[in-house]
Amino acid sequence: MIFTSDPIEFLWHYSTYVDKDKLRARIQKHLEYKTCRILYDENDLVCAVCLWNIVDNGKAAHIIDLIFREDRRKHDLMRKILVNGMRIWPVKFLIYDRDYTQDGSNRGRQRIWSVERFLRRKA
Repeated sequence: MIFTSDPIEFLWHYSTYVDKDKLRARIQKHLEYKTCRILYDENDLVCAVCLWNIVDNGKAAHIIDLIFREDRRKHDLMRKILVNGMRIWPVKFLIYDRDYTQDGSNRGRQRIWSVERFLRRKA
């Protein structure tokens, strides 16, 4: 487990990115478009990072990266990220690819959730 206040180091440690400069540029671009949420714990250490693209004419958020620090899983952080992100991007659906890889290949199954259903689910 890594404890850091740097979101680049956090993603670098927990993801499959191979170029730290490209990762830094990617996060910067997502911050510019407001399609990134970085959550910090009470000690100002990163505990979750979520990057997404807005697709389907603004109706859906396609989640690209969603990474939680192990000790913060099951703390309902995704709901907090979603509620916060919906203030800027009021989407109706969430799309998430299991095992989505940096090169764009999708080895897993795509899941689609309605935002309404996701917010109603039990934590």
